[in-house]
Amino acid sequence: MTLRNLMLAASLLSLVTVGFAQKGTLSKVPEKTVDANPKGYIEYLPPGFDDSGAKKYPVLYWLHGLNDAGMGTSGSLDKILNVQICQWLKAHNTDFIVLVPQDPSGYWSGNASITNFITWATDHYKAVIEPGQQHLAGLSAGGYAIRDMIWANSDVYKGFSTFTLMSTNLTAAVPKVQQIVDNKQYVWIHQGEDDVMPNLVTDVANFHAALYKLDATRTRLTVYRDLGHEAWECVYNAQGMNTAQVTGAINGAPYYQWTKNDPDGDWFEWMKACGKKPLNATAPNVLRLSAMPGVTKSTVGAAVGRIVSNGARPTTFSLPAGISDNAKFSIKGDQLVVGQALEPGTYTVTIEAKNSVGNFRQEFTIVLAAGGVVGIEGGERLGLRVHPNPLQGNTLYITTAQDPLRIDGAEVVSMTGARRTVPITSTPTKNEVAIALDNIPAGTYILRLLKSGMVVLQHRLVRY
Repeated sequence: MTLRNLMLAASLLSLVTVGFAQKGTLSKVPEKTVDANPKGYIEYLPPGFDDSGAKKYPVLYWLHGLNDAGMGTSGSLDKILNVQICQWLKAHNTDFIVLVPQDPSGYWSGNASITNFITWATDHYKAVIEPGQQHLAGLSAGGYAIRDMIWANSDVYKGFSTFTLMSTNLTAAVPKVQQIVDNKQYVWIHQGEDDVMPNLVTDVANFHAALYKLDATRTRLTVYRDLGHEAWECVYNAQGMNTAQVTGAINGAPYYQWTKNDPDGDWFEWMKACGKKPLNATAPNVLRLSAMPGVTKSTVGAAVGRIVSNGARPTTFSLPAGISDNAKFSIKGDQLVVGQALEPGTYTVTIEAKNSVGNFRQEFTIVLAAGGVVGIEGGERLGLRVHPNPLQGNTLYITTAQDPLRIDGAEVVSMTGARRTVPITSTPTKNEVAIALDNIPAGTYILRLLKSGMVVLQHRLVRY
């Protein structure tokens, strides 16, 4: 049965379809109603969906948790139609086909349960799915299903490009991390800091650390502060960008700070960029170097910051020879590290990101200060302007071409490490923030711009 016939059948069977002007459609597809589908599921088709096969779409499978278990009937499918990503898709768009199957037990009964559905869906949607753009997300017990798939290492599993695991447990999959690298896959784990057993942060940290050690670019772990067993509510809607996050590292692997200046933009764009066949593949054109907190930055081999770029994956990072202070640093995985003993001061590095499409270079100023304070300056390249700098008066202005300017706090850090919070005033109509520096004496400082208490950018400031 073609997808066009599926839609007609859905109408004849009185399947509930939620449609919106200029938006995609959500449909309930009960079990055994279309080509003997082995599970009932919710189907989302993007705006302007073309079922002719002329266009290929990325596909996302979303696996629910224990509380949303059901038999896949029209009535039981309401449990997943009206929550989480399906509820969000009623008012928002994505260019993915999204399939949300329902499992009778809620535990997915091991690898076979979800594998059988994916095998069916791959055949049923073969005319419109891009095989190199298959993505799998699971929350809580749905994450256990992904864990079981990783363990089984089936051909179905190998076809996926990314795995997003939320509020779950990956302890049993730690011995299998090499498969993620071998299969050229990417993992992003979202966890609540206050989640409880068996879904503690420590229950995913070993997996993250083991994979990070093999290939730092293939894993992310984002942990949300003051959040329990609801980390998935930060993912599809990008609310994680606005949620306070744990910083630093765990088991030697850094947490991933997901902020508004993330090079990929949102979760959906990250998935597409990581596809085995990237859609509309582009070269990198944005680089971000985020400071690694809590490290003595002048120690040889210590991490200065974590490097992230946009563009099609895989991406490699390097320090081109003979440029600025590149010889004094090195790159290990996705981290810029100190390459030789350095005195406190200002250093300039040029980082290059390269993928199969092209390359991009960006210059950063690294400020190493007494007490291990580090500043990373690269704001001008992000369209952000700090002026006047050097400053002779009492007011500093931050303006940007991006809309809106998401800054709600600021502090200055002296070269001795002393910190002082400074008042800010926003002018939304000008997309501008004014920072009062009346009581700041002459000297060189690191200006830190904050959003919800998190550092979103650091900039070197000279006060006369």
